[in-house]
Amino acid sequence: MKQTIADSIIPLKVNELLELVISRKGYDLERAIYYVYNSKLYDSLKDDNKKLWYLSGDGLYSMLEQEKTGRMTLQAVSAKDLLFISFCIENYISYKNLPKETVLGLFSTFDVYSFIRNNFEVMHSQDVNYIMDSIDGFINSRR
Repeated sequence: MKQTIADSIIPLKVNELLELVISRKGYDLERAIYYVYNSKLYDSLKDDNKKLWYLSGDGLYSMLEQEKTGRMTLQAVSAKDLLFISFCIENYISYKNLPKETVLGLFSTFDVYSFIRNNFEVMHSQDVNYIMDSIDGFINSRR
C-alpha cells in the first residue's frame, strides 16, 4: 500500500473536522463521522489537485457548514480517539479498496468504533497492516 503525503495529512484534517463537528454541533461520534465523510468537502479533500488539506481546521469546518445543516446530540469523545478512528477509516478504505460508504456501513453495523476505542492502547502502537488486520478480523468474527 503506497502512501503519499496527502494520505498522511488527510486523517489529521478529518480528525480536526470531527473534533469541530462534535464540539460545535454537539454530534455524537458516529453522527459526526457520517456528517464529515458524507460530504462533498471530504471528497474534495481526497482530490490531490485541490489540495484542500492545506487549509486550517476552521477553514475546512466553515466550508463544511456552508455545505450542510443538521440536528444536535452529544457524546464525549477524546481527541486521541478521533484521530485514531479517522486514521483507521482512511486506511481501511485503502486497505480493502472499498468505497467510503461501504466502510462507514461496516464500521457502524459491526460497531467498529467501539472496538477501536476499546483497543486503542494495544492497536495505536502497531503498524498499519496489523491494525487493518485486527479490524478486518473483528468484522469477520461478527458476521
